[in-house]
Amino acid sequence: MKNKDKIRCFLLNTGGVGELREKQPDGTKILKRKVNRIPIKEMASVIREISRDSIKWEPDPYFGTEIPKKVESIDITKYNPAKFYSPKTLKNLINTLKQERTEYMAKFKNLNEKIKQAIK
Repeated sequence: MKNKDKIRCFLLNTGGVGELREKQPDGTKILKRKVNRIPIKEMASVIREISRDSIKWEPDPYFGTEIPKKVESIDITKYNPAKFYSPKTLKNLINTLKQERTEYMAKFKNLNEKIKQAIK
């Protein structure tokens, strides 16, 4: 790609974090804890600070990307998944998510192998 060093891409979680559902023997899922939604005002602050290039970033321990360490005017730590789940539960949730994504991408036979390998 000719301009790869000039392109920046950001993936924003505009939903929330912390929801916990428990699967029942009949396959239904029971809500055990509601999601902690990210308010629009805070998401707007994140986008503004991205445009100002003022966010401090750190490696994400789960997906090999970077996540905000510090964002002006927001306590970003309150959205850390480790605050909502035990280490075992968090590991299981992440492994399940990665497995689901891998299975979904397998449907696309001509998908570039580098994209498939990105989910590890």
